[in-house]
Amino acid sequence: MDRAQLQLADQSGVFSTPGRTIRKVEGILEPSTIRRHVRDNTSNLLRFVNVLAGNQRFANLCIVKLIDSVVQKPSILLSAGSPKAALYQHMISIIRDAVTDDNCPVWRKAVEPQRLAYLLSELDGFSLGEVAQMLNTSPDSIQVLLSNLAFGERLTPAARILVIEDDPLISWQIERLVAQLGHQLVGIATTRRQATKYFGVDLPDIIIADVQLADGSTGVESVADVFRRNPIPVLFVTADPDALQPKQFSETTFVVSKPFKPGALKAMISQAVYLSELQRRRMPVALAKSNPELS
Repeated sequence: MDRAQLQLADQSGVFSTPGRTIRKVEGILEPSTIRRHVRDNTSNLLRFVNVLAGNQRFANLCIVKLIDSVVQKPSILLSAGSPKAALYQHMISIIRDAVTDDNCPVWRKAVEPQRLAYLLSELDGFSLGEVAQMLNTSPDSIQVLLSNLAFGERLTPAARILVIEDDPLISWQIERLVAQLGHQLVGIATTRRQATKYFGVDLPDIIIADVQLADGSTGVESVADVFRRNPIPVLFVTADPDALQPKQFSETTFVVSKPFKPGALKAMISQAVYLSELQRRRMPVALAKSNPELS
């Protein structure tokens, strides 16, 4: 779903949900301000839901429901410490409603408090207090959840991870993070040819790849070699994220910008392992049925 499809604002300045107009929140938020807050956070919210669920259609449906909610009730933007936090809080509510109505236990894992707290703090940079408010708990409780992860508790089972990276320092950093998360490093390849040696009978569960490699080949080519057999989750770590179109591979292909924050990359690795199971599952039934036009 692109910006035109979402139709966040039309030429007249009216939030373009058919037949509806944003109401002013008396004395506080003008319609133009409401539109701006939604527009400015849409890309990050889409990323958040897609990273959480590994399903672009699910993310699109959630965004549509969020926009509809804000159109009907603009005061949603005042329900947390900032409009951004309020939008994320309501998005979490939408996701929880969708997966609670579904019978798939793997989907319900997506909204475990520990997973949500980890992604909100590490990927989206929210404070403990903001995360606590979004999850309706105390900052101390969030601190405990995150501390448990820091001391070795895992969100996911151990996975086999292949690193394709020609920079020794970066590959060493990634190797350390993989070990800290309790996963198995299959190997480190610096070229496409080296990477193919690891694509034998047992493919890795996850690939972490740079884009430009030592011999002039690319991580994109290496990943394409694997995708001919099986579309496993991939994290591209690159200094030029705009040059990539990760969705040409699968919905569980993500881009992490260099220089990366260790906590953010750890969060993405953990989520990629989880999505390797989740990507085999269907979308929550209730959300799909309520939006047949986006099927």
